[in-house]
Amino acid sequence: MCLASGCATGGANPAPTSDVSVSSPSATVSSAQAPGEIPHARYSTEIVPPPPLAEYAPYLAGPQPTAEDLLARTQWYTRVQDAIASCMASRGFKYVPLAPDPASWSFGFGFGYFLLQLQVPFLDTDRSVVERNGYGVTGTPEQEAAANGVTPDDDPNLAYKATLSPEEQEAYSRALNGDYTVPTSEGSCGKMAMDANPEPQTSYSDRMSAFDAENGDVIRQMAFVVRNNFFDDARVAALNQQWVECMNGQGYTFDDGTGKYGPQAGLGIAMRTRPDGTLGPSHIGEAVSDIPPDEIRLLGTPPERAVALADFDCRVSTNYMASLTAIRVQIDNDFIAAHGPALLRLKNSQ
Repeated sequence: MCLASGCATGGANPAPTSDVSVSSPSATVSSAQAPGEIPHARYSTEIVPPPPLAEYAPYLAGPQPTAEDLLARTQWYTRVQDAIASCMASRGFKYVPLAPDPASWSFGFGFGYFLLQLQVPFLDTDRSVVERNGYGVTGTPEQEAAANGVTPDDDPNLAYKATLSPEEQEAYSRALNGDYTVPTSEGSCGKMAMDANPEPQTSYSDRMSAFDAENGDVIRQMAFVVRNNFFDDARVAALNQQWVECMNGQGYTFDDGTGKYGPQAGLGIAMRTRPDGTLGPSHIGEAVSDIPPDEIRLLGTPPERAVALADFDCRVSTNYMASLTAIRVQIDNDFIAAHGPALLRLKNSQ
């Protein structure tokens, strides 16, 4: 749970950024769109209609806290916020303690959104929209937070930060949440406040431990099958190979095996493609802070959108999304058949 202003929320992990090369892509797009016209990138795609395992998503949250549990957590949250404010003041910044908002707190394993999605970067189903927007754009943690609905109007600290110079804003972010380019929270006021105020141990903690002991294994196996091991499935691998061959025909090559991730690898190319169309290096093992923004972020440039358009065309020519969805549905059905008693126990444990 994010306890300080400006924490990025939502989203999935960025696409693989290991060695991928590109030469003379055949897709072309029109001139650059104005900032703000291109929507925020999404790293996954919702499955419609929901796949079979989506039935169990609401049960992953586990037991919910009682009124007493929430009171203890609210008091703890208040202490943390006050500690953050004191720490930020010592570093020359203003910080208004945020009010507790229990409705926004997540518990247990969360809702289980990974059961509702495919690990495929979102592209609109309309080719003309993809030509205009590509994969979308990404930004700094503050911009990412804004893309997920956190704005200066909602948070006085973001409003205060907006009054600072760019250099001061960077210093503010590091003081509050740590160095996002590494990433690390060490030395930040948020981390220090958390360390000084451990989360309270309540009856909820005991109930959650019991829930985990009874259902944790099947939940982790579920995550392994539909996320961790998904790209190793032979059917998925074969489909992604078809997509790779199509992308090869568009002028894109994947020399290091990242093609096994299908469109995720396409997104990786787009993130590394500079505004002038040249491809940045893989940066394997480098700190994010040492990588130029135009080689690790989506800026919505024409060359980036050309990659997305090639990806779109290859998805269409290989019937990619429908085929991948069908594979995922079969994986879900196989899992349900193999773990029926454990899944029933999960539903009955709420």
